[in-house]
Amino acid sequence: MTHTRFEQACRTFRAKLDSYIDDELLTESNLEMIEHFRHCNSCTQEAKERRNVRRRLQNAVREAPVPAGLEQRIRDRLRQPKQTSPKKLYLMAIAAALAFCFGVFRFGVPSDGLLGVAFDDHLHCAVIHHPVSWVPGEPNQLPERFKGLTALVQERVPSEFALILAHECQDQGRRFVHLTFGDGRHLLSLVITRRENDESLGKGVRRAARDHFQLAAVETDHFFLYTVSDLPAQANADLLVAVTSGVRAFLDEA
Repeated sequence: MTHTRFEQACRTFRAKLDSYIDDELLTESNLEMIEHFRHCNSCTQEAKERRNVRRRLQNAVREAPVPAGLEQRIRDRLRQPKQTSPKKLYLMAIAAALAFCFGVFRFGVPSDGLLGVAFDDHLHCAVIHHPVSWVPGEPNQLPERFKGLTALVQERVPSEFALILAHECQDQGRRFVHLTFGDGRHLLSLVITRRENDESLGKGVRRAARDHFQLAAVETDHFFLYTVSDLPAQANADLLVAVTSGVRAFLDEA
């Protein structure tokens, strides 16, 4: 591809970038976007920066006090059958803004920083920067104290999933232990990061979905554990359950 054609491709993909981030594209278009990211660091960085801007905006808005009963008042007004069109549009705009910034209407999965970090780490580390064909040599690049983790996890994932890469990485100021497995059609990440201060995901397994990827998450006394993949949601969650007990014991001793 010539330089001019590549620039034209970048303009085309950046025009669709916000729709990609909002998960509004068809599967074929999403795959085209991911393929472009593999070859274009500039667009990859642009996508990351746009996500960061949205995250900062959401965090800033969350810090502003929300008037008591606002959500219920908006719901009540939207249910009223005799609204003039301008008022309806105005209220719908407010509702959309709140849904984006707060997740208050629970349509889909609310934006959650503790879940988002694992999505971002999987997307930028496993999908974009380390596709299967790019990984040379020894895949287990974890620090010595974590090297035994790979064999432990490999025993608990389906036999057709081979280890592609295991390493320690950093994103958004957090350090991660990241193991990536693949079967030629699907990518699966186990992402581990240490809990900080009073962070908590709550009890049980949390689930989320973004960019056609499924996430399951659980916390231990000192760590957050995530599985992120393009597998069905239940299969992805089952894999987290399968590896958690062994990983928890390993981390307690690491």
